Amino acid sequence: MATKKTAKKPASKKAAKSTPKTPVKAAKKADTPAPAKARDPGLPASGGVLERTFKNQKITVLVTETGFTYDGAEYSSLTAVALKITGYRAVSGPRFFGLVKPAPTPAAAADAAEGGAR
Repeated sequence: MATKKTAKKPASKKAAKSTPKTPVKAAKKADTPAPAKARDPGLPASGGVLERTFKNQKITVLVTETGFTYDGAEYSSLTAVALKITGYRAVSGPRFFGLVKPAPTPAAAADAAEGGAR
């Protein structure tokens, strides 16, 4: 009876190619700055001012290169400003400042599809 010889499988190509990162490579990667986020085209230009009234108080927010300034403090987003003003966690900054319109309700969308109000 003949026995079948089995050849050892070579080490996987993936294992052969992967080498542990050297501290030098990791350090170079850490020194590379993260790419800058693109500014939302729906936001006003830097230097612009957003105003609105909330609970009988006039709110003024200055748009800066890095974010927004409200009441002497810097914020990275309009939502952070709206949260500070309202205290509501589920608030949209662009919607709070009127930069976007609220989505229509399903009933309003159905009425519009039928040709208007009844």
